Amino acid sequence: MPSSQPSVNIPVKDIGALRRANEVKLIRWRGAHHPTFQAITRQMEQEGLRPYAWTNGPNFRVAARSHGYAKVMYCVEGSVELYLPDGNQTFVLRPGDRIEVPPGVRHAAIVGPQGVRCVESAR
Repeated sequence: MPSSQPSVNIPVKDIGALRRANEVKLIRWRGAHHPTFQAITRQMEQEGLRPYAWTNGPNFRVAARSHGYAKVMYCVEGSVELYLPDGNQTFVLRPGDRIEVPPGVRHAAIVGPQGVRCVESAR
């Protein structure tokens, strides 16, 4: 029996970007106390990464962009919402959470109401 709902085709400019958006890895912090800035940077250095920190004030917005490298990012303090327009996905990072964004995946950000401090690196 045919569906009464019309089918919807959403144009995707780059099917590869959609696939890469689906390869984003989010690792939630599960411990009682989130890791410190020092513990996070030490962990990243042990993985061969070169971490750097950045901060932004409450509700700061970053326009969608992509990079030619994979991004590894931890939230240290506050919160940040990452939006991946190609996959129509949203991730909210809180202290201790880690996200890995593959190369070429467009991502935008909105900082939470308390601001944010993150550590990130190219992979």
